[in-house]
Amino acid sequence: MPTEKAVAVAAPPGTSLPKVGDGTPPREGAHDPVYDGAMAAGRDAARHAGTLYRKALPWLRHPVREVEAEAEHLLEVEREGKGAETPIIAILGVILFLLPIVLLILGLAFAAYFLAG
Repeated sequence: MPTEKAVAVAAPPGTSLPKVGDGTPPREGAHDPVYDGAMAAGRDAARHAGTLYRKALPWLRHPVREVEAEAEHLLEVEREGKGAETPIIAILGVILFLLPIVLLILGLAFAAYFLAG
Protein backbone atom coordinates (compact mmCIF):
# COMPACT_ATOMS: atom_id res chain seq x y z
CA MET A 1 0.00 0.00 0.00
CA PRO A 2 1.66 3.25 -1.08
CA THR A 3 1.78 6.06 1.43
CA GLU A 4 0.76 9.60 0.58
CA LYS A 5 2.83 12.57 1.65
CA ALA A 6 1.05 15.70 2.77
CA VAL A 7 1.79 18.84 0.80
CA ALA A 8 0.91 22.25 2.20
CA VAL A 9 -1.10 24.16 -0.40
CA ALA A 10 -2.99 27.38 0.24
CA ALA A 11 -6.47 27.62 -1.23
CA PRO A 12 -7.63 30.89 -2.78
CA PRO A 13 -10.03 32.86 -0.57
CA GLY A 14 -13.60 31.64 -0.79
CA THR A 15 -12.68 28.20 -2.12
CA SER A 16 -11.74 24.91 -0.53
CA LEU A 17 -9.22 22.27 -1.49
CA PRO A 18 -10.44 18.84 -2.57
CA LYS A 19 -10.21 16.04 -0.01
CA VAL A 20 -7.29 13.63 -0.32
CA GLY A 21 -7.83 9.93 0.25
CA ASP A 22 -11.08 8.02 0.05
CA GLY A 23 -13.24 11.12 -0.07
CA THR A 24 -14.51 10.96 3.52
CA PRO A 25 -13.80 14.02 5.64
CA PRO A 26 -11.52 13.47 8.64
CA ARG A 27 -13.37 12.79 11.85
CA GLU A 28 -13.41 15.50 14.47
CA GLY A 29 -10.41 15.28 16.81
CA ALA A 30 -8.43 13.18 14.33
CA HIS A 31 -4.69 13.57 14.57
CA ASP A 32 -2.28 14.36 11.80
CA PRO A 33 -0.64 11.01 10.89
CA VAL A 34 2.74 12.73 10.62
CA TYR A 35 2.84 13.18 14.39
CA ASP A 36 1.33 9.85 15.43
CA GLY A 37 4.64 8.01 15.64
CA ALA A 38 6.52 10.75 17.46
CA MET A 39 3.75 11.51 19.95
CA ALA A 40 2.71 7.93 20.62
CA ALA A 41 5.60 7.27 23.00
CA GLY A 42 4.75 10.23 25.24
CA ARG A 43 1.04 9.47 25.15
CA ASP A 44 1.63 5.81 26.01
CA ALA A 45 4.05 6.72 28.81
CA ALA A 46 1.55 9.15 30.36
CA ARG A 47 -1.24 6.56 30.13
CA HIS A 48 1.00 3.90 31.71
CA ALA A 49 2.08 6.24 34.52
CA GLY A 50 -1.55 7.13 35.24
CA THR A 51 -2.41 3.45 35.47
CA LEU A 52 0.50 2.81 37.83
CA TYR A 53 -0.47 5.70 40.12
CA ARG A 54 -4.10 4.59 40.08
CA LYS A 55 -3.06 1.10 41.19
CA ALA A 56 -0.37 2.16 43.66
CA LEU A 57 -2.22 4.96 45.46
CA PRO A 58 -5.89 3.96 45.76
CA TRP A 59 -5.92 5.05 49.41
CA LEU A 60 -5.10 8.60 48.29
CA ARG A 61 -8.01 8.85 45.86
CA HIS A 62 -10.72 8.03 48.40
CA PRO A 63 -10.40 11.21 50.55
CA VAL A 64 -10.12 13.36 47.43
CA ARG A 65 -13.33 11.90 46.03
CA GLU A 66 -15.11 12.52 49.34
CA VAL A 67 -14.06 16.19 49.29
CA GLU A 68 -15.15 16.51 45.65
CA ALA A 69 -18.54 14.96 46.43
CA GLU A 70 -19.06 17.32 49.38
CA ALA A 71 -18.08 20.34 47.26
CA GLU A 72 -20.53 19.29 44.54
CA HIS A 73 -23.27 18.86 47.16
CA LEU A 74 -22.61 22.33 48.59
CA LEU A 75 -22.67 23.80 45.08
CA GLU A 76 -26.08 22.19 44.45
CA VAL A 77 -27.41 23.58 47.75
CA GLU A 78 -26.12 27.03 46.86
CA ARG A 79 -27.64 26.94 43.36
CA GLU A 80 -31.03 25.91 44.72
CA GLY A 81 -30.88 28.72 47.27
CA LYS A 82 -33.46 27.09 49.51
CA GLY A 83 -31.20 26.13 52.41
CA ALA A 84 -30.42 28.39 55.34
CA GLU A 85 -26.73 27.80 54.77
CA THR A 86 -26.75 29.24 51.23
CA PRO A 87 -25.33 32.68 52.19
CA ILE A 88 -22.61 31.07 54.29
CA ILE A 89 -21.63 28.80 51.38
CA ALA A 90 -21.49 31.74 48.98
CA ILE A 91 -19.44 33.90 51.36
CA LEU A 92 -17.09 31.01 52.13
CA GLY A 93 -16.64 30.42 48.39
CA VAL A 94 -15.65 34.07 47.85
CA ILE A 95 -13.24 33.96 50.79
CA LEU A 96 -11.63 30.73 49.61
CA PHE A 97 -11.27 32.21 46.14
CA LEU A 98 -9.69 35.46 47.32
CA LEU A 99 -7.51 34.02 50.10
CA PRO A 100 -4.74 32.59 47.85
CA ILE A 101 -4.65 35.82 45.85
CA VAL A 102 -4.27 37.95 48.99
CA LEU A 103 -1.61 35.60 50.39
CA LEU A 104 0.34 35.76 47.12
CA ILE A 105 0.25 39.57 47.07
CA LEU A 106 1.30 39.75 50.74
CA GLY A 107 4.10 37.29 50.11
CA LEU A 108 5.38 39.33 47.18
CA ALA A 109 5.15 42.55 49.19
CA PHE A 110 7.08 41.08 52.13
CA ALA A 111 9.65 39.60 49.76
CA ALA A 112 10.13 42.98 48.07
CA TYR A 113 10.44 44.68 51.48
CA PHE A 114 12.99 42.12 52.65
CA LEU A 115 15.05 42.30 49.45
CA ALA A 116 14.95 46.11 49.32
CA GLY A 117 16.55 46.65 52.58
